[in-house]
Amino acid sequence: MKKVLNVILKVLLFIWQMPQEFVGFYMLVFYFGRQRINKMIPFESSMVFRIDRLKGGLSLSRFIYVELLNYDLIRHEYGHSRQSKILGPLYLLVIGLPSLVWAWLYKDSWKKSYYWFYTERWADYLGGVKRKK
Repeated sequence: MKKVLNVILKVLLFIWQMPQEFVGFYMLVFYFGRQRINKMIPFESSMVFRIDRLKGGLSLSRFIYVELLNYDLIRHEYGHSRQSKILGPLYLLVIGLPSLVWAWLYKDSWKKSYYWFYTERWADYLGGVKRKK
């Protein structure tokens, strides 16, 4: 009975995060097709893929794509995965799009840290990343 319940919960979680699951899987197929994935490692309930030519990281449901296998970066992206579980179909609008725009607009010369932005600060919190001020 417990195994059946676990399967049902996993299916419901997949449905809840379906937009991110679809995009994350598409990226996996896209990058595998171009042989740009250098390494795959499991992390918590996610899978981390190291990809050439990716700046920083990207998290789509359980698919985490990173430039470097850096512990804080992976924990941060795992925080985004947890946001996906919490927000479900709203994740791409509430977290994904604002986070991408913030990453695109952000400049090191600003007086605020990149991780000051609400999407990044919350991901750090959920991923257990402690940053120096």
